[in-house]
Parts: sequence; structure tokens; C-alpha cells
Amino acid sequence: MVAFCAVVQVICAFVTLCLTVYVALRDTKHLKKTDERLKTAEKLAQPSSIAAWLERDATGDARIVIRNDSNLPVYEVVATIVVTHGAGCCKGEDLESPYQYRKILDLIPPGLHSVSIDMGGFYGMHRHPLVEIAFVCAKGKSWVRRGDGALDELDVSPFNYYELGLPIDFDSIAPY
Repeated sequence: MVAFCAVVQVICAFVTLCLTVYVALRDTKHLKKTDERLKTAEKLAQPSSIAAWLERDATGDARIVIRNDSNLPVYEVVATIVVTHGAGCCKGEDLESPYQYRKILDLIPPGLHSVSIDMGGFYGMHRHPLVEIAFVCAKGKSWVRRGDGALDELDVSPFNYYELGLPIDFDSIAPY
């Protein structure tokens, strides 16, 4: 009977050790995933709050409206009119430089701003304009919000991405 109790104690100790190791590994994995989610959320906090769209008034004048819902400015802003076609829209980097339907801005402060753009000659059969906006966030990362709303990180600055060359001739923004 003593030997049986000793075997049961050894088995219980082994099971307890296995469960402890399992719980520790599971919690470590969970903490790692939570930490990755927090880092991703922090990384996307400002880029996710930048958007742009095209508006036309009754006279036909057009302007690109840019919304920066973050508390910090974004830099090296390139707003490009892209065209929808078929199942999607083209990308700004596919358009040759210089491209007349592009605005280059040094920075966009928090809030709602606009820049006028001449859309003469743009409209045609089945062409619908959308705005693609590329920028550098306050953390120094480069981003592009595509005409379809997708947000992509860039490896280079927007000016280099669109091969704008130097010197840069900046356009002026106005409060919306």
C-alpha cells in the first residue's frame, strides 16, 4: 500500500509539473500575441487617421479634401488622383511623372484641409477619380492610403516613391 501511495504521489507531481509548464507556455504565447497587437495598434494609430477625397462644388471647381484626425501633423504629403477601372483602381506609382493631377504638400496639420486641383481634361468615358494619399507619419514611417482605402507601408519617402525629383514645388493647403 505504501508503494502504491508513493507511485500516486509521483504521478500527481509529474502531472502537476506538466500542467504548470503547459500553462506557462500558453500564457507566454498569449502575452506575446497581445504585445504584438498593441505594437501594431500603436504603429497604425496615426496612419489610420489620415484620409483624402475629391469634392466638386456647383461651379465645377474641384478640391482634394484631406482629413488628419490625429493630434500630430503628417509630412511629405503627395495626393494623387487615381482612376477606378474594372474591379479596382490604379496606383499612383503607375502614373508617369510629372502627373498633372497630383498635389505635393510639405505637411498637413491636424484637422480638415483642402487643396484646389484643376480636373479639366480628366473626365472621360467610365473614368471616376479617387484620391491616393502618401505621407510620412510623425514617427518617420512612410505610408500610402490607396484610392480604395487600403493602407500600405512604404519602404521609402513618398517623394522618392513617386520619383518626384528635386527641387520640390509645394502646393498650398487651406483650412476646409
